[in-house]
Amino acid sequence: MVISSPKVFCFGDSLTAGYGLKQEQAFPQLIKDKLDGKGLKFKVLNGGVSGNTSAGGVRRVNWYFKTKIDVLVLALGANDGLRGLPIKSTKENLQKIIDAARKKNPDIKIVLAGMKVPPNMGKDYFKNFEELFPKLAAEFTHMLLIKSCPPFSGAITFTTAATLYDPA
Repeated sequence: MVISSPKVFCFGDSLTAGYGLKQEQAFPQLIKDKLDGKGLKFKVLNGGVSGNTSAGGVRRVNWYFKTKIDVLVLALGANDGLRGLPIKSTKENLQKIIDAARKKNPDIKIVLAGMKVPPNMGKDYFKNFEELFPKLAAEFTHMLLIKSCPPFSGAITFTTAATLYDPA
């Protein structure tokens, strides 16, 4: 019997794809390097498409889930926010992706990357967009939320509704 390595699928936009970076600098590769350094044999797949929105993710989710994915890092929504798309639509699209992933593998672990936007869409949009990701993660008992803070700084904290994790 052949035992395959667990698969981590990073599903996102240019931030995932590593737009403007060398491939080894994109965050999926950094995750792979960290796992390898701990002796964990995971296959990490980069499903980043520059310019992609959550709606684009819905359109391509079934193509990616033709094989079993063990961990989904869902990093979509930033382009929705930058374009001022309705927050309700973004939430619905992210929910559709999560539902499709769980339909293919009920035991999948999901990491939701919380996105932030600059305040140029107005205070209400900024606040509601920022609240979208923690609210979505709180609807699930086993979802980890990665929250960027402050916007675009590269600093990352890991949170769930009740627990704070040290990212080191």
